[in-house]
Amino acid sequence: MCSALNCTCEGPAKAAAPGSPLSRRSVSASHGLNFLTPREQAMHGRYLIRESFANGQYGQVHNGEVMASHDSIVVKVIPKFILQSPDEKQSVIREQVIHKSCRHPHIIRLIDTYQDDEAHYLILERAANGSMEHRIGQSGIVEADAKQLFRQLLLALDYLHSNCIVHHDLKPHNLLLDAAGQLKVCDFGAARAYNKHDAGLPFSGIYGTVGYIAPELLQGVPLYTTAVDMFSVGLILFEVMLFAYAAFYPPSACLQDDVEFPIPRPSQKHKPIVSADAKRLIQALLQRDPVSRVTAAAALRHPWFHSNKTDP
Repeated sequence: MCSALNCTCEGPAKAAAPGSPLSRRSVSASHGLNFLTPREQAMHGRYLIRESFANGQYGQVHNGEVMASHDSIVVKVIPKFILQSPDEKQSVIREQVIHKSCRHPHIIRLIDTYQDDEAHYLILERAANGSMEHRIGQSGIVEADAKQLFRQLLLALDYLHSNCIVHHDLKPHNLLLDAAGQLKVCDFGAARAYNKHDAGLPFSGIYGTVGYIAPELLQGVPLYTTAVDMFSVGLILFEVMLFAYAAFYPPSACLQDDVEFPIPRPSQKHKPIVSADAKRLIQALLQRDPVSRVTAAAALRHPWFHSNKTDP
């Protein structure tokens, strides 16, 4: 459900060797669910698949309904014709296994999975209030609200990282808000898990979305850790706190050795106020050295979450 490397469509970020295209093929709306009969759309009498609202390199995302309860759901449909290599086929299974193992209030729940001769179907919890990306674009997020949302994000990441799971594709588009305004992490298409006895994950390609990728992944280090997710969190928090500056101060600027905060221009209509504690947390998250980068558990103890100050 996101823009991936070398891709302008909405889809999950998948691994790609440097200089090579991403593996999964694009699926346009014209292909979509044309192969589904009305019976198949009813998903074995349990779920209804309705109109699509997102297209991407993996397939389509549809609104849906639980037939027995009439509860709203989301159905991710991955046609098998785009999965041509063994690695591509395995990636879909891996996504399902990792996502289904996650049980946390701030992670979108994978309710059920199906497959038939034509496609894989992921039945997902619906988040009624869209994404953080949408909220940033519509009204922005004041610091007091950001504290609540990022605390929820860090709780989800502390859970994932404690279970040796790297999400790999954190960005505002993959952070959803439910009807109560609670944050939910979604899209485990790029997620990887490793053994707790291992030091991390061996580099096998660049996972993530341009603008939210940790420097060690861009450098192709032999082994990396859950710290890559924390760098993405830092970029997201930077974006949320300084959304008014996005046009002339992109997140890529944070890849410099020292994170610098822009000085408000006199002509700037909206001047974001960022507290000193928020700046310090962003700097702790954006450490270029992954060993020095703050963990999710440590970030939850940061003074920013325990202070009412919003002045610089």
